[in-house]
This record gives sequence, C-alpha cells and structure tokens, in this order.
Amino acid sequence: MSLPRQTALEHENREEQVFSQYDEIGSSYTVIKQLPTEQIETFNLHAAARPYLTKESRVLDLASGTGHYTRKLVSEWGAASAVGVDISLRMVETARHMTLHKSAGEGGYDYTGKVEFTVGDAKTLGRLDGDGFDLVMGSWLLNYAETEDELVDMFRTISANLNSDRGAFVGIVPNAVEAADLDEYAKRQNEEIVPKTRRPPWRYEIRYLHPLGGSEVGWKCEVGAFDEAGEKAVVEFETNHMPKEVFERAARKGGLTGDIVWWPVRPPVAENSKEGSEDDEMKFWDEYFAFGPHFSVIVVTNGEGVHETPEA
Repeated sequence: MSLPRQTALEHENREEQVFSQYDEIGSSYTVIKQLPTEQIETFNLHAAARPYLTKESRVLDLASGTGHYTRKLVSEWGAASAVGVDISLRMVETARHMTLHKSAGEGGYDYTGKVEFTVGDAKTLGRLDGDGFDLVMGSWLLNYAETEDELVDMFRTISANLNSDRGAFVGIVPNAVEAADLDEYAKRQNEEIVPKTRRPPWRYEIRYLHPLGGSEVGWKCEVGAFDEAGEKAVVEFETNHMPKEVFERAARKGGLTGDIVWWPVRPPVAENSKEGSEDDEMKFWDEYFAFGPHFSVIVVTNGEGVHETPEA
C-alpha cells in the first residue's frame, strides 16, 4: 500500500537522516566500542546468544556498523559464518577495511569466507539467503524504528531470515520500560544524569529530547559518547526509545511466534579479577546500575526453537 503524499515525504526525510548521520559518523563510531559500556553490552549479548551458537551456526547481524560483533561471532563466539548488514555505506566500507586489516595483522584471525558485509535496510531487506540463518542478531537495531509499523517491518525481516524450525533473534534495545513509566523514566534521566557536573564514568549519556509524534509512544533521544576527561562528545547521534510492550507486540506482528524473554542484564565482573580489583569493579557497576542500565537484551525464538531461560 502506498503512503499518503505527506507521510511518504516525512518517511523519506527520516530515511535520509539515518543515512546521513551514520555516513557522517563513519569510522568514528568505533569510539563507542571502546567505552566501558561496551564491556557490559558484550558480556550480556554473548550470554543471551550463546545457547543458539554452534560451530555450524550461520548468523545474520543487522545494523552491523563497523563489524564489531560480526567479527566476534566467528572469531570468539564460535559461529561458522556471519553476514553483517548496515544501512550506511560508510559503515560497511569501514567494516570491510577493519576486517581485512585484522586478518592481515600479525596473529590476526583469518576471516576469509567466514565474514561478509553488505548495505541494506532492515525494514525492507527481505530474505537474504535461501538456507536461512540460525541466529539473527541486532545490537542497537530496533531503536531506529520511528514508528511501530517500522518496528514490525524490522521483525518481518528477522522472521524471514530465521530458519523455520529453530533459531532466535537476540538484540540490544534501550532499557525495557513499560509505557506507563517511560515519561517518568525520561524525566529522571534528564534531571538526574544529564545536568551532573561530573559526567558518568562510563562516558555514555542519553538525553531525552521530546516524545515521538502522532500516535506513537516513545521518545526521541540523543546519545553522546565522551572523551576520557568527560568533557567533549566524540560521537553524537539520534535514536528512539519505545516502551517494552511495543517491542513485544511488533515481534508478534512481524511473524515471530516463540518465547519472548528479556535477558537479565548483569555486571561483567571477570572471574579472574585480581584480588581487590573485583571490589573496585563492583563499585563502578553499582554506580552504573543506580542510573540504568542503559540497555536491555531481548530474545525471541522462532516457533519451537530451542530456548534457554536465564536464571533470575
């Protein structure tokens, strides 16, 4: 069905904004993966994805950015192969360059034939491969939907690419908050975190700009990643925060019929921490959890796909 003229124009403008902000950011986005927040995201994303990863697993990584997780999937997490898809050509070019560089470096992992990247929009991608994928991953994918309909389109792409008899989607989204609590959550974030004279030591800040327009429930946000001094924003970009139940509803409308689980976010305190350092790590993460966490991990199985329920 074609969009009304005004709506279609607004849709086109939003698409252009997404393209332009990430084409402009390009390789600078790698700064995000050097923040302390990357540790806790990686730790929990891997924990949630682990039950669906084997040495035969084929993985589709949507919103793959510079390929951080796409590479980890095969070099560290045991997948056989991974395909990274991102809407930004600059991001894809950077991902390809970094993958070649890491393969060529001394002691580097050989990604040849195991990792590839392509440009694509998760809302309109359709099915990439006739064989399907055992796992679809989307770290910070769903938060770029401007409307629930766009979120449903993303889940349709996820559903279309998952194997019909097994598999799951694992994704990172903004902190899962019920619709009734989201406005108060946004207010608290703006009043208690953003105005602080000392920026949080995790150097990652989310400012809630305004509610989404029309009948959509959620907020437009601006994310900032700061330098080590916490004074200068190295990377800034806009995104959206929709409530928990909108994600769950969109997953069903998009064709996923299995379990929906919100994986409990835990601190990434290393088991082999040196004596005394674990206490310091826990103090750091205790302060972090007092304001967050800034993200949640959603796991949705496809049909009767094998599912591991996390301990509370």
